[in-house]
Amino acid sequence: MTDEARETARACVEAGVAAADPARAVRDSLSLSGSVLRVGDHALDLADYDRVLVVGGGKDAATVARGLDEVLGDRLAGGVVVTDGDTDAGRVEALPGDHPTPSERNVDATERALALLDDADERTLVLAPVTGGGSALLCAPHEDLSLADLRATTDALLDAGVPIDGVNAVRKHLSTVKGGRAARRAAPATVLALLVSDVIGDDPAVVASGP
Repeated sequence: MTDEARETARACVEAGVAAADPARAVRDSLSLSGSVLRVGDHALDLADYDRVLVVGGGKDAATVARGLDEVLGDRLAGGVVVTDGDTDAGRVEALPGDHPTPSERNVDATERALALLDDADERTLVLAPVTGGGSALLCAPHEDLSLADLRATTDALLDAGVPIDGVNAVRKHLSTVKGGRAARRAAPATVLALLVSDVIGDDPAVVASGP
């Protein structure tokens, strides 16, 4: 490979990494003008809400939460995200978890997040950063299942080489968080998911198993 080709390849990689940076995505996608928060094509008047919370999870959830803190400032009441990476999330509490196999601290952190959702009402706006790794990090066993059951199932699926959409399809049935259940816990609050996709096709039902 020539020096010119090497530099071109490096520039392509660096451009791709920069374009996928969650902090940049927040800056490019969110803006606050007066009391109106614009997120992509959505516009929300924060005057309609008594509280704005951030609740979510994933490897880059804290980065997104920190970006939200920078945009919203004192309008942000706080929140909880579960992550295994950066824990600087501004006014939002970033709780550590383990990936790809969930641990007890994942469950404890997820229960903290769910408690906030349970306390939300119709005057609450929940901004939900959901990023890659959220399937493992947002972990709360369903009904009579145990954490050991989830760990064994996760390890078996990963060891078998099951594609991520297949892994997450199974995870949805084992969790009180996935498959829309986290959003259901927040009702009647308004919930706006902020997805950072790491799956081919960007299907919201697959990203972090669609909490």
